[in-house]
Amino acid sequence: MDDNRIWLFDTTLRDGGQTRGVDFSQADKIAIAAALDEIGVDYIEGGWPGANPTDDAFFASPPQTRNARMVAFGMTRRGGRSAANDPGLNAVLDAEVPADQVDLWVYLRRRHTHGLSDRYAIRTRNLQDWNLT
Repeated sequence: MDDNRIWLFDTTLRDGGQTRGVDFSQADKIAIAAALDEIGVDYIEGGWPGANPTDDAFFASPPQTRNARMVAFGMTRRGGRSAANDPGLNAVLDAEVPADQVDLWVYLRRRHTHGLSDRYAIRTRNLQDWNLT
């Protein structure tokens, strides 16, 4: 891998859908994903399976992309629950994303005493090391 390569991770379909006045339909999300794939975006965050009917429908039959990897936003199991008994985690695991395209991006936030926080993203494929599922 070229160390100078910049990888593009687009969150329009999730973050953009949270904007006041924006209400993407499933067809909107498919069209936007196709455009992002065409312009060369590497990762397209399609939404959060289990969060709303549109995201559920989108991930039940995600669009085929030529270049981009389709990823789902979600969370790990909640504390005090097993992975099998966490509906949020199971919605993400049930998303129709090919197994060879599943990545887990763990976002960590460290809060400082002065109120600011640092945010880190860690990409992993080995969930067992994290005891998150």
